[in-house]
Amino acid sequence: MKTQRCRRRREEWQQLIQEQINCGLNQAAFCKQRSINLTRFGHWQRRLQKALPNQADTDWLELPTMCRSTPIIWNVRYGSSRWDAKTGGSIGPR
Repeated sequence: MKTQRCRRRREEWQQLIQEQINCGLNQAAFCKQRSINLTRFGHWQRRLQKALPNQADTDWLELPTMCRSTPIIWNVRYGSSRWDAKTGGSIGPR
């Protein structure tokens, strides 16, 4: 069965990408749920990301730390990117 092609405007792709970020699903699950071509979705995500001004030097988030004996796991999402970090037992001065 051939899938029907749906042409979307730039604004519609921006909205879909934002919905995917907000819903918590990964791209594959989101696209499958919405019957969106995953390759096309990725293409538009990269295209729209390139159009944004480079903010890599200004988007820092400072996280306060304190002495703890248990590990801390940080899960950070920014746009479609995700970073996980785990700290060891003791943090801070000894």
